[in-house]
Amino acid sequence: VDVLPGCEATTVTVTDAAVRVDCIDTEGGTTYRFESDFAVLADGVHSGLREQVGIGTHAGPRLGTLLDIHFTADLRTLTADRASVLYWILNPKVSGVLITVSPDVGDWLLEVPLRAGAACDQVRGDQLGLLRAAIGADVDVAIRGSRTWSMGSTMARDWADATNRVFVVGDSAH
Repeated sequence: VDVLPGCEATTVTVTDAAVRVDCIDTEGGTTYRFESDFAVLADGVHSGLREQVGIGTHAGPRLGTLLDIHFTADLRTLTADRASVLYWILNPKVSGVLITVSPDVGDWLLEVPLRAGAACDQVRGDQLGLLRAAIGADVDVAIRGSRTWSMGSTMARDWADATNRVFVVGDSAH
């Protein structure tokens, strides 16, 4: 296996003789071409390569809408004895998850599921209140940004191309 950090696969072509993958070094601009009997695509949910070899997708139903609040706060004293990547919040005022983006510099994300029919503007308007309820302590908080987004599911229609020589795995498959 050849690993080329910083290279992006741009094209996958299936021929009678091989699977050809063209790559570019995103920093230096050098291009590479590899040929092999098989290829495994693990290039993420928004894969352009999957479509190049004819592996389509189908979208499932929307799973819900979430509010993300990106903020800065020093929570080290609150988390020092229970280091984690995710802190699940369940209290009468807010339910969601605090996600450690970079806790050593106080960079966090609060993700809150919105109830069906909830007015996004109303929830977005009280972001500071949501943060204070989630944190459960009086700390200085600086909101860096927020967004609402819809969670859904997308699945590859097949795990391999028509030749059974190119396969999808990970987020490229679902």
